[in-house]
Amino acid sequence: MTFVSTQYSDTFVAPSVGYLGIVGDSTCASPEYVALASSDAGSYLHYGTDFQSASQSGSVLDGDSSFPTTNLALGDFAGLGFAQAASVSQSNASVLRDTPLSSGTFQQPGPVAALPAGSNSSNPVWLVAGDFNQDCNLDLMVLFQGPSLPLLWFLAGSGSGTFFEVNHYPLLNPPVAAVATTVSGSPGLAIAENSNAAGFVEVRAGCGPTDCSLTQTLLLPITSAFIGGIVAADFDGNGAPDFAVWTTQNTGDYEVWAYLSTGGSFQAVSQQIDTGSADFAAPAPVVLVPADFDQDGKVDLLVLTVATGGKNTTNAQLYVGNGNGTFTTGHSFTYTGRTDSATAYDVDGDGRPDLVAGTVTWNAAIQPFLNQCQ
Repeated sequence: MTFVSTQYSDTFVAPSVGYLGIVGDSTCASPEYVALASSDAGSYLHYGTDFQSASQSGSVLDGDSSFPTTNLALGDFAGLGFAQAASVSQSNASVLRDTPLSSGTFQQPGPVAALPAGSNSSNPVWLVAGDFNQDCNLDLMVLFQGPSLPLLWFLAGSGSGTFFEVNHYPLLNPPVAAVATTVSGSPGLAIAENSNAAGFVEVRAGCGPTDCSLTQTLLLPITSAFIGGIVAADFDGNGAPDFAVWTTQNTGDYEVWAYLSTGGSFQAVSQQIDTGSADFAAPAPVVLVPADFDQDGKVDLLVLTVATGGKNTTNAQLYVGNGNGTFTTGHSFTYTGRTDSATAYDVDGDGRPDLVAGTVTWNAAIQPFLNQCQ
């Protein structure tokens, strides 16, 4: 299996690409991508409607330099039959753009909700969309680092593009990122957090149509290491979402580990997935991309790292899933550009997930790499 770059590259002026999401079905319609970029004027959305011509891309300003947007989530929050983008910044905990992506334009953002009253918290760092209270409407979970109070904020969706605050919950440590999960059939979150000494994954669940306690069900310590990122996937094929984390001991080296869901808990896989060096001066020195790249019914993992000493180079290593949470080393390749974010998507409609990376050299770019199974 190899990954081959294409002639397409949508280039735009930005020092970073903090999020990259794709919607649509490439077999019957052009895929539509949305990237969160930044500039001296503030954060903005950069979007495109296919991977053939950058002439169909554009941007819309979101916030200002005082209140930059930190994360995005895509979903049909308004029940319109197409995706909208929700974002979070220090001025508005989330905003919604309700113009169809397929029209090639976004409306200017409108506030959905202000920060939680009396929460004494700020610095939102992550946003997760999902039907957490099981009422068939997409909700939002917002994570705040502090400085005084790490916080999880639950905004329930109405299904028409509006949200209302259900509650906010103190966290044990400042969060880094989170993924949606389930515990004993109940929707919840696996939250990557770091204390002064080590990293933890705090698992919270307990949401239903009439109650959302989001009580802590598990606290997994990552001994003597800090968490840099977390992704969710069903690595062992049992139908329950597992997760993988990358960690560092602040030495310039990283490690990648998987944790498997047992239904009511999570257990670490004893075999380490990957370890190596990366440029920790980069915004995202390590990016994890799970997908069944070789189409064998087992989830694989691409590990993208910014090369040390060369911030404009990314090293990509594929780990082929064995179906039990362990992996076998597969194809590796290198490409130009510092990868800030990435996702898997079938760009060319051949049934195999490809890699789409948000990279930065002198400018930012959206670059697809086609998966060619050999």
